[in-house]
Amino acid sequence: MDVEVQSDLRYDNLYSKGDSALWAILYYSGYLSLDINHSSIARDAVNISMLTLIVPNMEVLHEWKRWIGKSWTNMGISKAETLVDHLLQGELDKFSKEFPDYVLDRVSYYDVGSSKSGSSIRFNPLRKGKLQIKSQKHIGKQAEYVYHAFTYSMCLIAEHVGFRVVSNQETGLGRCDVRIEPTKEDLDTAVILEFKVKQDNEDLVGAAERALDQIKEKYYHVGLPQWVKKRIEVGISFCGKLAHVKIRLLDGSKGWQVVSTCSTPSKP
Repeated sequence: MDVEVQSDLRYDNLYSKGDSALWAILYYSGYLSLDINHSSIARDAVNISMLTLIVPNMEVLHEWKRWIGKSWTNMGISKAETLVDHLLQGELDKFSKEFPDYVLDRVSYYDVGSSKSGSSIRFNPLRKGKLQIKSQKHIGKQAEYVYHAFTYSMCLIAEHVGFRVVSNQETGLGRCDVRIEPTKEDLDTAVILEFKVKQDNEDLVGAAERALDQIKEKYYHVGLPQWVKKRIEVGISFCGKLAHVKIRLLDGSKGWQVVSTCSTPSKP
């Protein structure tokens, strides 16, 4: 396939770069490789290379088929819809319990092996499907991207029932990972989600608490529609195929007091 690939890629601008960033991610992660015989490598003024990409071998082709098939089965879509419905209906105990199981079933170690954070990466189409690495921690940054895209794509289901879903939008004192905002006045609940990859000096519970604290400290609720009466704040931590959820519900009729909290129950 002939595609445009972003050649100067950073995690903080992935979503603003659109499809060209997606192709770069698929390229450097090994899902696609450069077809040397048919590519005419040319860069424009915004560092986008025009490339011909192919599936590199039968093993990766099998992975593509497995991933696509598993991601779009009716069961998978139905489970994602159920999880989003739990959030929007305030069934927070159910979400905090079932979301980690969804991650365990749907996320692959092939995509998220490391949990260390990183900085930026530079794409080089002449390096056999690899990147020039600006940080030794780039694999962890790739994992952050996968976790973010995984959860964001699930939340997009809310757009079919009258909500607007935004990602990495500048809000308050930072950039909120995901916000689910009502677009109609008869919908009075908003959801704010923040994600963290577990660091070496903390556990999953601590990382989820760190995510939840950031929502408050960075004022990620600023700019929500005035008719919102309930605000659900969700901190999610990840490590490999494991996840932990901490949630609090704030009630606008009570001065935005926290009226309930819940978290992923400990496994026996």
